Order: sequence, then C-alpha cells, then structure tokens
Amino acid sequence: MPSAAQTQPAPAPKDWLIVGGGMGAFAAGHVLRKTGAAVRIVEAGKGFGGINNCRPWKDYLLDLGCHLFGNESPATTSLILEMMGGQAVPVSPRIAAVTNGHISIDVEYPDFNHFGPELAGAILLDVIAAAAADRVPEVMANPDASLEDLLQARFGPRGTEMLRPVVRKITTLNPDQLSAKAAVQLPVRRILVTDPASADLLKQVPALDDRILKPSTGTGLDFYQDAKHVMPGRMFYPSEGGMSGFTRQCVDGLKTSGAALDAGKAVTAIRRVGQAVTVDFADGEQVTTDHLLWTVGPEALAKAAGIEIDVEAVYHRLPMVFFYFDVAEDCVGDRHFMVDTAPANHCFRISIPPNYGPGLAPEGRSFICCEVTCEIDTPIYQDPEAFAAVIWREAVAAGMAFGEGPDDVLTMKAPATYRFPKLGAEAALKPLTDWLAETPAVRMTDPFVFGKSGTVRTATALFSED
Repeated sequence: MPSAAQTQPAPAPKDWLIVGGGMGAFAAGHVLRKTGAAVRIVEAGKGFGGINNCRPWKDYLLDLGCHLFGNESPATTSLILEMMGGQAVPVSPRIAAVTNGHISIDVEYPDFNHFGPELAGAILLDVIAAAAADRVPEVMANPDASLEDLLQARFGPRGTEMLRPVVRKITTLNPDQLSAKAAVQLPVRRILVTDPASADLLKQVPALDDRILKPSTGTGLDFYQDAKHVMPGRMFYPSEGGMSGFTRQCVDGLKTSGAALDAGKAVTAIRRVGQAVTVDFADGEQVTTDHLLWTVGPEALAKAAGIEIDVEAVYHRLPMVFFYFDVAEDCVGDRHFMVDTAPANHCFRISIPPNYGPGLAPEGRSFICCEVTCEIDTPIYQDPEAFAAVIWREAVAAGMAFGEGPDDVLTMKAPATYRFPKLGAEAALKPLTDWLAETPAVRMTDPFVFGKSGTVRTATALFSED
C-alpha cells in the first residue's frame, strides 16, 4: 500500500518572471526550467549577457576585461557547464603578481616576502594571532563593519597596513570607506608571507589555511581535488566565441528548454497586488505574477517599486580604462593573466585572452588587455591614448609583452565597472530589504556577491527550497 507521502500530488511547477539578462538570470532560468517551471526572462537592453560578451575589433573578439570561470566547486562547475552546453576548454592558469616591483610566479595575491624576511615574519606572527582571536565571524555579522575591520581581523595590524595601498589602488578608496563585504571582490583573501614548505605546515590549521597563500603548481588544482573530476583545470573558458560564445550557448539552451527571452523590455513600475505583484513595462505591457526574481541590482528595483534609497551611499562605482594591444603572436608571454598591486604602476591587471582558448585572434596574431582603475577626472581617463606607451612598457616589464610597441592599440573607457559596497551600504538598503520582506512574490539576488561562480551559487540558492 503506498504511503501518505507517495499519494500526495507533486507540487505544481511555478511560473517565474526573471528581470535581467546576465549570469544570475541564466543560472536561475536554467535550474528553474529543470524543475518544470515556466520561465520568462526580460532584459532592458538590446541583447543578453551584459559584460559576458565580446567587442569585435578588426579580426579580433575582445572580452571586456579578464574573464575566466573558476573551478572551485564541482556542483557549480557542473551547472555552468550545463548552461553553456559543455562547450568549454580547461585552463591551467599561468598567473603572476607584482608586489613592490617584484614578479611572483603562480601567485595572484600580494607577496609580502618581497619586503624582506623581517617584515614578512612580523606579518606572519600577526596573522597567527588574528587567527587565534577568531574575530572574523563577529566582523561579518556586523552590518556596520568596514573592510578595514575585516583586514585587521584576518591579518592583524601590519598585514592590514601593507594591504591598504593595494585596496586603494584597485578601488580608489581606503578600506575604512568600504563595507567588509567588499572583500570578496579584491585580492586580499590570502597573503604570501613565508616559503612553500612552511606554508604547507601552517595550512594544516584551517584558520591559517584561509589566510596564508601557497603558490599553485601544475593544473592549479592543488587545493581543489574534488573539482578536477568535473573539469581537469583550475579554470575553464568557452571553447568558441569567447564570452559572447558563452552567452550565445546560454541563450540557445534556455530557448531550447522552453524558456521565453525578451530583450528591450524595461520595467518601469512594480506594485503589490495582494500576495502577487504587477509589473509595468515601458512598451505598455503589464504582467501580474507571484514569482519574480530580480537580478539587475537593488537601485533599479527600488526605483521600480517607488522606494527611496540613497544610491550613492550603497556603491562605489569604479571607472576603468581598457587598453587592447594588437601584436604578433610571438610578442606575448605564455601567461594567462597577472595582478599588479604596486601603487606606482597604472595597471592592476594584465591578461592575454587568446592564451585561454581558440577563436579570439587571427592566426599568428594575439592581443593583450591592460585594465587601469582610476577616477573620471584623472588624465588617464580623460585622454587614455596619451598613456598607451606607458601602459605598454608596464606590460613589457611584467613579462606579458615583448618588443618596442604594438602594431595597433584600442582604448575603451567605462565610467562604472565594479561596484564596491560602501561602509553603511546595508543600512542604506534597509528600506528596500524591508519592502522585500513584506513582498514574498519578489526575490532579489545578493547585491554584494561577486564573480561568475558566486553569482550562479547565490542566484540558484534563492529558490533551492522551492
């Protein structure tokens, strides 16, 4: 005789309206369609993907910055591979970091060994003391905690002192001006302060493993053994068409699964109607739904819902200049990317996307992408072409480029790229979070999450209980 649970009818699939056409929307739509839910994804822009697209230039496909998929979690990697139809190639990243004028191989975080053994040893002692004090959970639970507070709790006073200029270079703000939640967007999770053998011993302690860096080797999967069964590389990349190829695969897969995707659909208003909400679009369409997922940022949702928030108090929007150098294939190094934390240099990251996978450059050619964070009123933002020779020399000094100069250069300016949560961001968002708590029909992806894998995890976790 069947049990009571076996005779219960299965819950009816829900109908979802997803606002936004980027990574979070792709992931949510993919998982929801697997449950049988009807899914409609609407995007205000002309197309889908956002920054997960390429810009054509001559015979090149230019990713908008450095884009690689991390392979830290087997579950997340498997989901992303499903989204892109398995069209990916493994990447065992050859990386480097510049600290205090020195290049460290197989490292993407600050290497404070370059400041001498005495200072590195003192920082290490502070890190051990900070790990023993275990204040990080307390700091992260405090909505008023700053990034400065978190750095002190993780690395102690001397490590924090060394990281302040790193944060300042990348964000143009000081750590005490940013929320502790900004840490996930910055190369400040771990620091290198000892030799590999000592790091191996120290990393046996979980609290120190989370703070101390050891250079990766080989495939880069030294610390992600479970992940190698899904993708045999520390990272992976679309096998065709760069990030535009990824977006195309996601969109095609969603359409094939039965999801509806509409571009050019701007939301103008959202109103509560009982337990549901009515959504007004700029083209006059009106939709009522009791399952809406918002993936395009809290300020846009607040505006649509008629809620006043101080947008400037939530995020620091980072301007950036991109330099793309067109060169012969033998004028680039064999690395994939490097991070430059030296305050004296302009670049904070230099990458060679044609080294990731095929199809981005014509045969025999390559390109180098240099990313410079800055303020809008600085000379490099106002006239980037005047700095092209300086940026090229930095790429050469970092071992990412060779020769007297490129055959051609393209510069692009972006007034807002990364969005770093400011100190007090959670308080500024409280009117919106209160509205969400009273509006069960609407869910919003985490406004402070960062990265492709993080976006996928948090977007899918929003309805994992459904």
